[in-house]
Amino acid sequence: MFFVVVYSAIHVLVALLVMLVSRKWRYFPAIVLGVLLGGLVGLQLGTAMRMHAYERAGERAAVLVRAIEHYIETTGAPPERLEQLVPAFVETIPAGLPPLEMVTGEAALKGFYGNQWALLFKAGSGLNWDRLVYLPRQNYEQVESKTLLGRWAYIHE
Repeated sequence: MFFVVVYSAIHVLVALLVMLVSRKWRYFPAIVLGVLLGGLVGLQLGTAMRMHAYERAGERAAVLVRAIEHYIETTGAPPERLEQLVPAFVETIPAGLPPLEMVTGEAALKGFYGNQWALLFKAGSGLNWDRLVYLPRQNYEQVESKTLLGRWAYIHE
């Protein structure tokens, strides 16, 4: 995706340079329209691709959710770190997952709608604080701005 954006930007810059040198501005509105439409389509496709990837990550993390539930049945409390599941409850942390964080205790109860624990991926960057979250009680109806992705939710902050 990044390559396509860079290629498009270079293409537009070259077209603008050619117009500037040749002093033929009649194609400028078409180029601007193409950039705007391309940007709109690219933004929508990029978002759809990202959400699909997060949904697939949630599917791959199902083994962790089952291991956490088994850990709770065995010990009476959720693990504070995912590493505590290895090797007794799961052979290894599955590959291809975003860096997941285990939230437990008071932080989970207060910050994650009364859940005893939550799995969290901080999906945002810069000024974006979006999160991909698994809540064991599946009480996502309490979350205002979200996109449901299977048994996970992408929370828009």
